[in-house]
Amino acid sequence: MSTIKSGWGSAFLLVLLGALLYFPSFAADELDDEEGRRALPAREMIESGDFVVPTLWGEPYLSKPPLFFWLVAASSTLTDGVTTASTRLPSVLATILTALLVLWFGRRLGGETTGLAASALFLVSFSVFEKGSFGELEAVLTLTVFAAIAALYRASEGSRLAMLATGLALAAALLTKGPPALVFFGGAAIAIALARKESRFLLSPKLWLPVLLALLISGTWAYLLLARPEVENATAKWGEQMSRGGLQELSKYFNARKSFAGSVFAGFFPPSMILLLALGTNLGRKVFHEPAIRFCSVTFLVGLTFFALVPGTQSRYVHPMIPFAALLAGRLIAAELESSDSRFKKRLAGLGRFVAFLSFAVAGGVVWMLFRPIGKIDHLGPIGNSIGVVLLILSVFVWRAWSRPTSAKALWASFAVLALMRLMQLSEIIPAAAGRQGRVARAAMITEPVPADSPIYLGTDHHYNLLFYVDRELRLIKDPRSTPVGGYLLVREPQLESLQAEPPVAFEPILATNTHEGNRLALVRISGE
Repeated sequence: MSTIKSGWGSAFLLVLLGALLYFPSFAADELDDEEGRRALPAREMIESGDFVVPTLWGEPYLSKPPLFFWLVAASSTLTDGVTTASTRLPSVLATILTALLVLWFGRRLGGETTGLAASALFLVSFSVFEKGSFGELEAVLTLTVFAAIAALYRASEGSRLAMLATGLALAAALLTKGPPALVFFGGAAIAIALARKESRFLLSPKLWLPVLLALLISGTWAYLLLARPEVENATAKWGEQMSRGGLQELSKYFNARKSFAGSVFAGFFPPSMILLLALGTNLGRKVFHEPAIRFCSVTFLVGLTFFALVPGTQSRYVHPMIPFAALLAGRLIAAELESSDSRFKKRLAGLGRFVAFLSFAVAGGVVWMLFRPIGKIDHLGPIGNSIGVVLLILSVFVWRAWSRPTSAKALWASFAVLALMRLMQLSEIIPAAAGRQGRVARAAMITEPVPADSPIYLGTDHHYNLLFYVDRELRLIKDPRSTPVGGYLLVREPQLESLQAEPPVAFEPILATNTHEGNRLALVRISGE
């Protein structure tokens, strides 16, 4: 079986796979990490009707451009306000759309099998598992960056419609995370010039007209923002964001870079492992000499190298490069189905046996927990246990399929194992983790003593995820001692000591609660006695 038939069926199966992987339980657990700082500005945009200046607690929030806030605000029309679901829905949809773009682009680069393998590999990559249903920027940035680069490749062939699409997609990428999008886009422009041996492309209108269009669109928002009187020091704030990380000691720098490399390899698995297996093989050399694949390789390496060398960068910064890793791995798999290169086949078969062994281990753990609970997890529930049994049966099929690595069955069996492992995680593990977070419960504790018509003054501008669930008007106050008499003040416990300093402030303690970050917040009422 050397090829897979093309058609709308492939796209339908891909959407179905993406929906199964990323829609179940995507809103089950509470906001975490940076999600609160994406949900709150969207909520305030809706409340104020101002979609130009993002705000957080009423103060301009200029750390990130506004596109993700706009998307969250738009998705909230489906959920009756900004919720956990509406905060994550843009990422879920962006992940599935990216997979469809990978399918389309992979078909152009190497045929139907390349496109389908690459898009499936993208959906089951570990970093995509993490970010694909998370209310952060990475999934949307990946979609916009990949769309801009794929359209640029098409525009380089002379399509005017693709030039327009390039400019629009690049503008969306700039409005998602700003200048980092230009790093990836610039790497793609260099890759096109090298792959086609046409250095004049770097000066061509096919490249610069879309760039100018993107700068015009994103610059329009920046102009409207800077023209607002309440916005101060915006350029300084943007410069600070761009220079984060700064200079480091040499030993710390190299340790951080080693951690970066390890996180990228793990996050890009399984494409990263397939690329590693191809090194030094005849099939690998043959595939990487193809002009289209050389384009993907250079794009991938330029983006990866830039962020690998810059101090302070993290592996999530290169999330937009996962589609290119998947395309390279997908092309290798497609070539492997037609090749007689036994060296790569043996390595790939070894990977398949490892996946099968991992399947046995996971399924065995599930079966074990049916009879001997592990720690505080009594069992994974009927869904998780059912999936575990299916996984155990399927791992036998995987092992047999990979004994003949030229069969497409091996590819689909591996995807099925990864998909089932993801479904097990979504169906049981994430909801269990949500119960342990308890932000909703803590927010209810804070809300209950405060009358509905009374605001809560914030003496701290952190704990965004917890405060997202507090159902009261929140007002950021720079000096907690200026809280009006009778007002409710929420501060970190160490700040209470400063309230009792000169001039003393009389307050009535109401409650103290731990936060997910390990700090302790105190709610007090200023008595004025």
